[in-house]
Amino acid sequence: MKRLLLKLLYVFAYHIGMFRAFRLLQGRRQVIVTYHNVIRDKLFDATLPHLGVSCRESSYVKQLSIIKSTFTVTTEIGVLGSCIVTFDDGYKNNIEIAARHLNEKQIPGLFFVPACYFEGQSLLWVDELLMWTSYVPAGTYTVFGVNFLITQSNETRRHLWTHIYRTLLSNYAECNQIMDELCQQYSLGQLKDLIDRDMYRLRFEGMKPSQLETLKAMGHGLGCHSFKHDILAKLTNDQLENDFKKCEFHSGQYNSRVYSYPFGGEAEVSAEVVNACKKHNYTAAVLNYSPDTEDDFSIGRISLDDLNDKYFIYARLCGFEHFIKKSLRAIL
Repeated sequence: MKRLLLKLLYVFAYHIGMFRAFRLLQGRRQVIVTYHNVIRDKLFDATLPHLGVSCRESSYVKQLSIIKSTFTVTTEIGVLGSCIVTFDDGYKNNIEIAARHLNEKQIPGLFFVPACYFEGQSLLWVDELLMWTSYVPAGTYTVFGVNFLITQSNETRRHLWTHIYRTLLSNYAECNQIMDELCQQYSLGQLKDLIDRDMYRLRFEGMKPSQLETLKAMGHGLGCHSFKHDILAKLTNDQLENDFKKCEFHSGQYNSRVYSYPFGGEAEVSAEVVNACKKHNYTAAVLNYSPDTEDDFSIGRISLDDLNDKYFIYARLCGFEHFIKKSLRAIL
């Protein structure tokens, strides 16, 4: 019922020109959209933890069409009234699916990839954990001293992932041990055999340096996404400095000085992280939420999730959805 009421409101707002007016009232601010993984429709299951910030190919194509018809698309920060289409993490779906549709629509994209890809690493630690929680067979497993019963329902897998991530936020030192603990109960080698081969390649194989060069040759931007996707706010000062130094070693392989904070939420991006980013001469940095106050190193982005309804897509892009939800929270 709630979604139906919103749909009726959005249809009305769209047809009377409210979305367009709302954009003008916001001073034609730049909109930055964030994507992670674009997955073929037949493989997509949003209930799996590892696809929680991903979308179907058909949804992505529809979103791109609306973005192209609504905005001037650029890869430059600060262009009023424009949109930047960004991607985090750099898995192969980015070049095999996402970039292919960008090229067809003549839209430039800005891809943020960890510098460890230039040193041969192809699977980030966070995605090893997400893969394990998404595909381990049903059974009882001990994680951080707590027994979890994994059933055929993916809801139990999402609860397990929430438990793991919350524990890491409170004690990041556990990050070095957790994968060993999980693999003692069910190894990644066994797990890989349970995953559709196409899904594994698209979702869990990082782009190779040659593919990153191809992205640049296509006219897309390539920016840094830390060294290996650590939760930077949980690192010591020395570890944080070392992470940025490792990224700087590979600075010549990027063609953009815009930085994307790993995870990009309030819990993962501290003042120390922002200052380190400034110190290492990046020109701007993007988050994965919209802060109350923005500056060049705290730029908000929005996600279109797996939205496939044009009215919901327009409402989110123009900020109308955010305005409605914020107003309702204030009233209620």
